[in-house]
Amino acid sequence: MVLRRCLVFVAAVSLLAVALVAVGCKGKDKEKQAAPPPRASPTLQVAPLAAQRAAGVAELARLAGEGAGDLALRVDATRSLGRIGDEPAVAALLKLLEDGYPQVRAAAIEGLALAGAESAAPAVAGTLARQKKTVHRIGVARALGRLGGPGQESTMALLLRSSDPTITAATATALGVWGRRGVPLPDAVRRALLGLASASDPAVRYGVAYALAREHEPVANPAASAALLALLDDSEAETRAVAATGLALRKIAATDALVKRLRTDDDWRVQVQAVRALAGETEGAAGRALLASWVEDTWNALSADKGALSSARIQPLVEALTVLRGHADEKAVAGMFETVEALARGDGKRRGWANTPADVGGRDRIHCLAAAGLVQGGYSIGRVPACGEASGAGWPVALRKLLAVEVAATRPGDEGARELFLGMAKDDDPRVRAAAIAAMVSAEGDVLDAEVAGLIPAAASDDGPVVAGPLAAAVAQRARAGRSVPAEWLEAIVARARAETRDPELRTTIVDALAAAKVEDARALCQWALGDTNRSVRERAARCLAELEGEDPGKAKLPAAPAAAPTFELAPLESVVDKQVVWTVKTGRGAFTIELDPATAPYSVAALTRLAQSGFYDGLSWHRIVRDFVAQGGDPTGSGWGGPGWLLPAEHSFELYDRGAVGIADAGLDTGGCQLFVMHSRAAHLEGRYTRVGRVTSGMEVVDSLLAGDTIESVTASVTEPAAGVPR
Repeated sequence: MVLRRCLVFVAAVSLLAVALVAVGCKGKDKEKQAAPPPRASPTLQVAPLAAQRAAGVAELARLAGEGAGDLALRVDATRSLGRIGDEPAVAALLKLLEDGYPQVRAAAIEGLALAGAESAAPAVAGTLARQKKTVHRIGVARALGRLGGPGQESTMALLLRSSDPTITAATATALGVWGRRGVPLPDAVRRALLGLASASDPAVRYGVAYALAREHEPVANPAASAALLALLDDSEAETRAVAATGLALRKIAATDALVKRLRTDDDWRVQVQAVRALAGETEGAAGRALLASWVEDTWNALSADKGALSSARIQPLVEALTVLRGHADEKAVAGMFETVEALARGDGKRRGWANTPADVGGRDRIHCLAAAGLVQGGYSIGRVPACGEASGAGWPVALRKLLAVEVAATRPGDEGARELFLGMAKDDDPRVRAAAIAAMVSAEGDVLDAEVAGLIPAAASDDGPVVAGPLAAAVAQRARAGRSVPAEWLEAIVARARAETRDPELRTTIVDALAAAKVEDARALCQWALGDTNRSVRERAARCLAELEGEDPGKAKLPAAPAAAPTFELAPLESVVDKQVVWTVKTGRGAFTIELDPATAPYSVAALTRLAQSGFYDGLSWHRIVRDFVAQGGDPTGSGWGGPGWLLPAEHSFELYDRGAVGIADAGLDTGGCQLFVMHSRAAHLEGRYTRVGRVTSGMEVVDSLLAGDTIESVTASVTEPAAGVPR
């Protein structure tokens, strides 16, 4: 964004210089010269072509190569080729790697990374010698994070050795993305990383922690273990949190250090990662006993502290109760659940609890999670639907039912589980029906009798994707586990596949189920899906055919795009381009503001702002909270499967997905609509993949405190001209 604005300024200065020369030559005739017509914003020229997808590639390639002398236009067009990402677009980007302008070469590198063109990694690495500016060398490192592998070992090692810490930090973080992609670290690169673990620059230390934490199939390495233990005491909270993650993933025992972080750290995200590590396999029952003791102490402290239950201080406690449920048979854990549940049922007024909706919701959440732990330890299943003293005022009844289904799924042989599934499968709330149906498909044992199994075919035709989607996903999981799938289920899913034309996420999920079950009609249906206008559906169809033919689905080649352009919701760009767009989001826990970025994602910002101005988001929920990752909301169904009834073109970029960044949730490229997520911490693997629309500018403590089921009370959108002196 800054680069683009600078380019526009440079272009403007150049035009002014040319104009002054012309005035000097013409002398007295200057009054007769007509002023040149104003040039359209590059965004207004490029975004409509990018939204045409394959149909716009030829014109975008022309603009990228020529751009009528407008460097900013060329850069925008080049980047947009990457957002389309088909074979002709990638071919055009490879040519642009040889362009005479470093800005265009840098945009081509970014475009190839946005396209996911892994075959272009050697070509991208080969440009490094020509990239002299820091920002462009960082671009090479980040692109190779998404595209590269051991073949680019020497390039990444060279970048790690840079004297510029910003380049080193970006490269180390990019190597963490390698791990997320399943790419192993070469020994030489790992050694270089370890040599940077005590660097003076905090961004470099974070990058090292991220790379070591996310290393694919890490080998036992005492130096790596020592580095992560040292980074657990880093001055930066995100580095400490990532180090705790790395200790758990690498199965490094660090009980005392983790307990110290849990009890003394002032950042809830670090505490959450310490909770996960202590509850894991490496720390064992002893670690979980220490964690259970901390839960009791913390619950006693928070329950007596007014306002604590509506703040981010509750997040580590909620995480601990969630991850310990699977160990409810251990004595220390079982005793903790009994203590916490008994206190949660106590007299709130006597204890001085606040009774705001947020505090009541926090108390209900703790009560229900403790009740769920007791059920998994052997208590009656009916304890969960009855949990919570506020009778739904603090935590929605539907979420209690979902928790009850989740717990019942761990006890499939229990008669109470069967009865609960039967009741929930007929619930008025489609989210509850979906959970019950999916649990029954996944269940083993007596729960799947004729009466229960008979409910499943009807679920495949349930209106909308909320029930049919989880059903198809559960069938795919069941089939891949080698378990039989009744013929009547498959017939129902095939019928839904033939009828479903609206929702690409549902279509891809159904295709996945058919491929996993190797249904007789799957080949024809997947062949048909190859012609879909949605890229994500075509990609899944190609993987389906590869899977059916016994090939590696990961190497399936994306077929050419169809002649028809996809149908998107294209709000008027003029409503937001070159404007300042600010949202105020009010929740039951307070308000926060978001500044949206129409320069990076113009169609997304225009469409989402129109939704906000219409009141679309008012009353919806935050349906998904992954602590120390994201808070996600804006789904009208509250299930994660809903949308506004139309799709947006993906406008993914390499803007940072760091703390406070706001993105559009999707199920693949070009499937986003209205669901938004806000980052708790940086997640570099999202960069270059998801559309980033802005960032939180105030009230991040409110985002930190959100729990699943909290309400978006209102969203107010303000669109104004930028302040005087602020470049557009």
